[in-house]
Amino acid sequence: MSSRSGIDFRTFLRVRDLRNIRRFNKRILHNNDTVASHSYYVTMLSLMIAERYNEITHSEQVDSSLCMINSLFHDAEECVLGDVITTTKYSNGSMKRAYDELKYEVFKDVMGHNQFRTLIAAMESKGRFSKELVICTLADKIEAQLTCLEEYVLYSNQQFRQIIDKYKLLINNIVNEDKVLHKIYHEILDEIAKSYLNGKYDLNEG
Repeated sequence: MSSRSGIDFRTFLRVRDLRNIRRFNKRILHNNDTVASHSYYVTMLSLMIAERYNEITHSEQVDSSLCMINSLFHDAEECVLGDVITTTKYSNGSMKRAYDELKYEVFKDVMGHNQFRTLIAAMESKGRFSKELVICTLADKIEAQLTCLEEYVLYSNQQFRQIIDKYKLLINNIVNEDKVLHKIYHEILDEIAKSYLNGKYDLNEG
């Protein structure tokens, strides 16, 4: 059903399938993780990072609403493609280009023409490597890292030990380019270690 504005509410029903798409699907998890729940947490974390970023710096303010839009739909194509692990879809330049092209086409089909055009315009309004997109990517990796930490530290799931290090490397590649994001990331790490992991894991050394 489409409204006069061209908004197609079938989009909601299709994206709702993300609640059935399991993340880390080749591994046994103590707590099942879905793309829908992951996207919710990434959106919330993006907002918090953006607001904290704006608290710290006055020279470069970020658009927290755009961060949320990016985050909310960052895995929308997975309602069709399923969850594809990062190390596979970005294993080399050719694979990344092929996946990004497929993602673009699926995303266009899922979102509908008018909604897709509006969303892409918002996402690209500040450029491909805008701070808003960087924050979305950072929030995505931190949320995935936290899932791995839960499994390894809280539930002794050894399958996630090496994945933690991979996410740590990916995150460091992001935050090492921005002193403010580096500070915020370590604030998040300190809170995770203190309030969530109860000091059972040294996030800075691990």
